[in-house]
Amino acid sequence: MAPALRCSFSVYTSYPILDHASSAFTRRKPSIGIMHTPAKELLKKIRERASLSVSQVSRCLGISEASYYDLEHFEDLYDCLSLREVLKLVHCLSVKPHVLFGDEHIQIITPDELLKAMQDILVIKKMSLSDFEELIGWDMKEFLDCPLKGAMNWNIDCAKDVCDAINLNWRALLYGLSVAELDGQSKG
Repeated sequence: MAPALRCSFSVYTSYPILDHASSAFTRRKPSIGIMHTPAKELLKKIRERASLSVSQVSRCLGISEASYYDLEHFEDLYDCLSLREVLKLVHCLSVKPHVLFGDEHIQIITPDELLKAMQDILVIKKMSLSDFEELIGWDMKEFLDCPLKGAMNWNIDCAKDVCDAINLNWRALLYGLSVAELDGQSKG
């Protein structure tokens, strides 16, 4: 059974992000649909190019065929899989994460580096953790307790919201988790 997502979600029609240039908060609407479309379209093409059936990939992920179908046809890739499951998916497809999400040459960040950046923002902005959680709409307790485990349990939407709030690219975190996962496999 797939692990449950550990992030708490608050629904926002628009949400504030930090404007680092002016040290003020600005509001912007989430980028629904724009960034999601390429990955969901690519997912099916990559699976077919790998000569894998929906059944094979769904078994590899440990999800139903109907759930996998939704990943290829709807926005579910960004909100229904944890980052751990996303990394499992690209492994099943025998591709690197950048093939599905782009930005191959970005500087990766580790969960510990993300935690440090988040702590720095809290100090700079004189913001409490609860204010930050309210700002991004996610609970950060598990991430603070264990950054690697916490980040692996986030979905892409959560990673994007957290990283956007501290002016980092969520893909840099996903790719950092991918490297951490490979390092863990080579040590174990």
